[in-house]
Amino acid sequence: DKGAEAGDGGSATMTKEQKLWVQRKTQLLGEKVKKVYPTDPTRNAVYKFVEKEPFEYFIMFVILLNAVMMACEYYDQPDSWTNALEILGYIFGAIFIGEASLKLYAMNPYVYFSDSWNCFDFFC
Repeated sequence: DKGAEAGDGGSATMTKEQKLWVQRKTQLLGEKVKKVYPTDPTRNAVYKFVEKEPFEYFIMFVILLNAVMMACEYYDQPDSWTNALEILGYIFGAIFIGEASLKLYAMNPYVYFSDSWNCFDFFC
């Protein structure tokens, strides 16, 4: 079959519609989303803030602290320690929600969710 593996998006066992679907899917997945800076001055300022290295380093530091905090639990720990870890968990959760909120405000959702790290942060 001359259509097989001829760069038409599929193999000889696929129908025309299936080959077209594979081509379109490949095109969509291959496209990079361009960074679009917000035109609104407030959103633009927030965008520049969340894209700066110090903000990223702060979030990385909070992630590490959160992991260390989760590792600090132990069997038969005092109630005061349990309460302190719970409060810290709420604080870290608020920081992570704040990060996602700032990024969603600054970027439109399409740009935000086009970044795999943002998807990981948001859904995991």
